[in-house]
Amino acid sequence: MRYDHKSHLLILCSAFCYMLIAIFARADYHYVSIDGMNQAPFTNWADAATTIQAAITAAETHDTVVVGDGRYFGNGNTNIDFGGKDIILCAQSNQQAIIDFMVNVRAFYLHGNETTNAVIQGFVIMNGSSNNYGGGIYAQKGITIRNCIITSNTAEYGGGIYCLGSAVVESSVLSSNRANTQLGGGIYFTGSFLGVRDSFLSKNYGGGIYS
Repeated sequence: MRYDHKSHLLILCSAFCYMLIAIFARADYHYVSIDGMNQAPFTNWADAATTIQAAITAAETHDTVVVGDGRYFGNGNTNIDFGGKDIILCAQSNQQAIIDFMVNVRAFYLHGNETTNAVIQGFVIMNGSSNNYGGGIYAQKGITIRNCIITSNTAEYGGGIYCLGSAVVESSVLSSNRANTQLGGGIYFTGSFLGVRDSFLSKNYGGGIYS
């Protein structure tokens, strides 16, 4: 019997495509609103979580968490952790969801196996601080930051963003952040890839980017 390598390859490719479709077809949306009823798994606005962390915890890889307009602070909105999941966290309205702090705490603490498929999009991140790394965002492995304003955050290293892996910063503003060591007022980066596109860095103490 003749073995048809092309047919076998076509079957394998088709099976792989169906597997990808099945994975992404299962992706869900989860919602966050200051006025939500906080009913897990937060899959509509009425049942929306009242903290960002609650919705992220309910989400799986490839899910999207949508955050309503407003100012978010306090427990569940600090040191936000993706738990190693590549999810998309986006504001409902561009730069109308504000993560604002008045204590010694950062906004995002991503210390799992996230890649640049993990996305933070459309937020204002301000007044975060850390005694060590990343006053606004700490990303150990990977992150994409898109359409964000990151301002007035403070840390020893990387006032705005601290990243050890791969990072993409797109269409964002980093301003008035501070690195007390003067190493990376805007961004401190020592990883494998950093892409900064269509973004504006201004008045960051310790320089715009340290790499």
